[in-house]
Amino acid sequence: NIAFQKVIKKEMLVNKWMWGLVLAFNALTALEPISDINVSGGYRNDRFTSTIRTFNPDGHDRIKMTGLNIWEVGADMTLKLPNVFIDRCACDYWWLSQFYTRGSVYWGRSCYGHCKEEAKDDFDLILASARGKVHRAHTFDYNIAIGWLFPFNYAFAMGPVVGISYNKLNFRVNVDNFPSLDHFRFSSAYHSTFVGLDALVDTGCAYLRAGYEYHILHEWTGNFKVRGDVVDDFAFSDRRVSKRGYGHVLYGEARFPIEDFYWEWGIKGQLSFFRARRGSCHFYDTHGIEAPDAHTKYAKWLSLSLVADLGYRF
Repeated sequence: NIAFQKVIKKEMLVNKWMWGLVLAFNALTALEPISDINVSGGYRNDRFTSTIRTFNPDGHDRIKMTGLNIWEVGADMTLKLPNVFIDRCACDYWWLSQFYTRGSVYWGRSCYGHCKEEAKDDFDLILASARGKVHRAHTFDYNIAIGWLFPFNYAFAMGPVVGISYNKLNFRVNVDNFPSLDHFRFSSAYHSTFVGLDALVDTGCAYLRAGYEYHILHEWTGNFKVRGDVVDDFAFSDRRVSKRGYGHVLYGEARFPIEDFYWEWGIKGQLSFFRARRGSCHFYDTHGIEAPDAHTKYAKWLSLSLVADLGYRF
């Protein structure tokens, strides 16, 4: 037993020594996060569906928007932990230089898309159906995150990231066959916290970023509103809320230097899917009388974007 314990201790010392060599090698050849700021512009296509369960009459009502073509502009920024903070701590821990923060903000506008509002009973018999085109839409999105990259070698690093995000979509619809719903408005907003993985690759002549985020829904809110000056001074609105749901985000980008080392251009693609689960729904009529006889079944949002940008590395 004593001999066996000595062998185990010897192996532990060897493993500790080898692991120390690995960390020392990483400290010398570490691929650190890259700090840059970029101004972006590009195209995005959205699909959105919100369904509520009604009890008077029994059935469900669904709003579905497809083919919403959006032109968006925004900015992205990645900032590694400045060396001044590392120097002030009077330490030589290489891993401190692997921390970074990143964030982005985007605004979008659109004037084209298709929308359908349909009410059915429990036997899927259509009670009412309205079709129209999106007359105007705008979007606003931002996210803020902090992450840490583990350098596997001088050209590849990957690590965890955590953050918060906000995604808002507003649109107005011109209805063709249902006058009382003409010019109705709908807004959707997702508030979420996410965890994920970021990866960085340096090819020498360009660098690549990619990542995945799993979003935990904090709150989704939806507002449906019919103007009161369209038909017989009738106004109608509802407020939909859900605090349960999830989301997935995949992104990838490639960045290339322009002549010198600091200016660069890039291209980025992102796929986002969010789903809010069962929640509340409250109706309000012309006189503001509440009729809480429904609940939100789900709200789904799918978005695909492709943007090009001009940036500066520092």
